[in-house]
Amino acid sequence: MDILPLLDRCIAIERIAEEIYTALARRTVGDSELQQFWTAMADDERHHAGKLEAWRRLSAGQRPEERAVAEASTPGSPRSRAWWRRPARKPST
Repeated sequence: MDILPLLDRCIAIERIAEEIYTALARRTVGDSELQQFWTAMADDERHHAGKLEAWRRLSAGQRPEERAVAEASTPGSPRSRAWWRRPARKPST
C-alpha cells in the first residue's frame, strides 16, 4: 500500500483530535489550568499534523517505487526492515 493514503488518514486523525481538544478547552473557560492543558493538547496535535503534512509533501515528490510503504511495519512483510528500523551500529573502537 502506498504511504500517501495512510498519511492522509493520520493527518485527518490528528486534525480531529485537535478539534476535540479545542472544544474541551472552550468548555473549561472557568478553570484556567484545565483550559491551558486542553489548549496545549490541541497545539500538540496541530504540530503532529504539520509534521505528517510535511512528510506527505516530501513523499508525494518521490516516485511511487521510492516511497515508504504502509506494510513496511507489518512483521513478516518483504519490507519489514524499513529505513526507520535500521539495526543499531556497533560503536567504533
